[in-house]
Amino acid sequence: MPSPSNKKDLLQFIGMINYLGRYIKNLSANLAFLRELIKENTAWSWGENEEAEFRRIKEMVSEVTTLKYFDIRKPITIECDASSLGLGAAAFQDGRVVAYASRALTKAEKNYAQIEKELLAILFACNRFDQMIVGNRTIIKTDHKPLLNTFEKPLLKAPKRLQLMLMALQRYNFEMEYINGKNNIVADVLSSALTPISKSDEANANLRANIFKIIGEKIDGETMKRMLI
Repeated sequence: MPSPSNKKDLLQFIGMINYLGRYIKNLSANLAFLRELIKENTAWSWGENEEAEFRRIKEMVSEVTTLKYFDIRKPITIECDASSLGLGAAAFQDGRVVAYASRALTKAEKNYAQIEKELLAILFACNRFDQMIVGNRTIIKTDHKPLLNTFEKPLLKAPKRLQLMLMALQRYNFEMEYINGKNNIVADVLSSALTPISKSDEANANLRANIFKIIGEKIDGETMKRMLI
């Protein structure tokens, strides 16, 4: 996550930190410079003190004392989000973060419709948290309400790109829930506060997409129809 370049970015970051604040020791003392910077009458000036505090807070939200160890006996909740820049997801148990995940969108993915980006975020989260959710009760939350209807309809009625992603999700058993955008704090920050994607990441993302495409092309029409109904 790059350093904020304006008050809006900093407010978004602090919003996520406050959401996780009950698990972070001495949070108020460690946010002194950043809180001062978001005050209405304070001019934007990002210096060494702000950068040091920003880096320290990022370390704190990824420490064992803040995160929770995954418990195979308990259900897991995953919150997902997609922005114009990337995908974000966070896995929770008992209200505490088990894992974070995010990646930037490729050039092609940036042209997807928003509903396609949101479903891509879910697929990304399932792939990233695969070992935690296979065989476990899983709830996936999205702030894109139209996406819930997509899961309730036959696959044949979905556009082809959504069909391919929905087919890739067939190996997972999860429940979908809607979450208000203002409450989808962690995933929202992870999806929008990203560094630019590298060429190697873009190539790997395209390779994964091609694998699904190849699998789909090798299935004959009648078998495909039975799978989609």
